[in-house]
Amino acid sequence: RLVEEEDGVEGPAGNGVVETTGEGRPAHGLLHLAARQRMNTDLRRSIFCILMGSVDCEDAFVKLTKLNLRGKQEREILRVLVDCCGQEAVYNPFYALVAKRALEAHPSMKFTVRTVYWDVLKQMEGMKARRAANLAKLLGALVREGSASLDILRTLEMGLTSLPEEAVIFLTVFFSDLLEHCDVKDLENIFGKAQRKEDGGSELCTSMSVFLMNYVKKSPKNIKHSKFRARLKAILKVCKPSSDALCF
Repeated sequence: RLVEEEDGVEGPAGNGVVETTGEGRPAHGLLHLAARQRMNTDLRRSIFCILMGSVDCEDAFVKLTKLNLRGKQEREILRVLVDCCGQEAVYNPFYALVAKRALEAHPSMKFTVRTVYWDVLKQMEGMKARRAANLAKLLGALVREGSASLDILRTLEMGLTSLPEEAVIFLTVFFSDLLEHCDVKDLENIFGKAQRKEDGGSELCTSMSVFLMNYVKKSPKNIKHSKFRARLKAILKVCKPSSDALCF
């Protein structure tokens, strides 16, 4: 349920009924909500109303496909989707499922994922913790599905010991999401691709390993003999294979 949402208008796959006209068009309440969410073009409002008014991810994908968007218009789907995900009171996996379907149908949109998240990372300072956590979990889902890569994080200086609180929340939730949902083999593949990247891959992995040791290592889930610890060690081994930081 969107934090800014008015009573009587339910979010995607919610328990209530989205207001519509007899012809299936979004009613005034949903359009008013779109305006309050700063959906300032007809296209953005249309995408927003489809996301908020769909029964499930497949319903949303079908409706979005019927918009017959091309080029720059098509990219607005991910921009609106990311914005809506960030506004939810709690993370809703609906958005990741819709993104997955859209990216499967239009692989060229993967670059849009990168640019959208680069914009998110630029605006990290002052971001609400809820929004940072929601967007971190969405990115985690996209990385797990192969729709995004760790290269997106290269714009964040993760090696700093004094990162902004919002960035720490985002990165901690993101890496924890990967550690909880991926097995060792998948993690080695995800982080191995980053390490093997010729353009700055080694620097990115070094930066990530510093963050993992400074923050994620302190997680209460990092207990002896846990899957979390085994997976964290696997990541660190890929990022810094010669490091003595693996001894913990």
